[in-house]
Amino acid sequence: MQSIVYATHLFFCFCGTAIAMSILGVCTSFCFLYLLCGDAQINLSIISRALS
Repeated sequence: MQSIVYATHLFFCFCGTAIAMSILGVCTSFCFLYLLCGDAQINLSIISRALS
């Protein structure tokens, strides 16, 4: 159950960020990502690992 909640959270987090990125641009979307994702520190580390 916990993993489903977390997966849903990440889904909305990344979808929201992708929408923000297409509308607002990259810099603003990272701010949006930080606000939208409850656990921003973990999500940012996942993203940075995925990009590297």
